[in-house]
Amino acid sequence: MPLSEALRRLQVLKTRLQEIGDYDLAIEVSDILRAYIEGQHQLPIRYQTTREFLVAAAGNTKISAAQRVTLGEFLGFCDLGKFARQPASVAEMEQAVDTAIRFVKTAAGVTQVGGGV
Repeated sequence: MPLSEALRRLQVLKTRLQEIGDYDLAIEVSDILRAYIEGQHQLPIRYQTTREFLVAAAGNTKISAAQRVTLGEFLGFCDLGKFARQPASVAEMEQAVDTAIRFVKTAAGVTQVGGGV
């Protein structure tokens, strides 16, 4: 998934937080980020568990150690929503989307991390 498509989908998702709900958000935001990572870094993440991916990514220099920490926390949040059905506030949902946007921009080397696309 190209950078522009990932950012576009994340921005659209951010506008739908009130209507989508925390469970669906966790699935969608995780899928967008996983598709971006797989496409951008040729790392098989879409059909791996979070743990499997983080173990595999630990030996890969395409994603820095700091990015792996951010990814681990982000994917952990998504897993809690998807599998444990842990509720999330709108603020937490917005933070998850913002984290995904920052990750995509940082991974792509985009210098303006805040704001829009």
